[in-house]
Amino acid sequence: MTRSDAFQSALREWGESFMRLSMGEMIRCAREQGLTMPQVGVLMRIKGRGLNGVAGVGEGLGITSAAASQLLDKLARQGLVTREEDPDDRRSKRIRLTEEGKLLSARIMAARGRWIEELESRLSPEELASAGAALKLVASRMRDIAADIKEERGTGCSV
Repeated sequence: MTRSDAFQSALREWGESFMRLSMGEMIRCAREQGLTMPQVGVLMRIKGRGLNGVAGVGEGLGITSAAASQLLDKLARQGLVTREEDPDDRRSKRIRLTEEGKLLSARIMAARGRWIEELESRLSPEELASAGAALKLVASRMRDIAADIKEERGTGCSV
């Protein structure tokens, strides 16, 4: 196995483990709260971006405004978001997380990262330092690649 093969294999294994643990805990927590993953996506979009209109939520999640509106209606009935008329544009709605929505989205994000503390407890101080430095380097190069891809390809799915 070449060094490149070993790196790619290790990175794939890490990525799969990361996603399985992160998403698994997030999905479990969401289900316990009676939420679907699309609903969680809406909550996280609003949490990350602040005020959003229906179209902004839809665009951010890659769904139609009608689908976003249906998801928002369900979340509003659950008391997790509010939809208020935009004073600058009466045709638009401002979407906000309620206090309950903020608390729930924080609990879901905490569940998503809870396994990291367990991993940290299983590594020696030397392993933590080494892994931290390697991950920081890899993340930096990944940001470079993401910027290059965005610049070269825009937002499409072309190769």
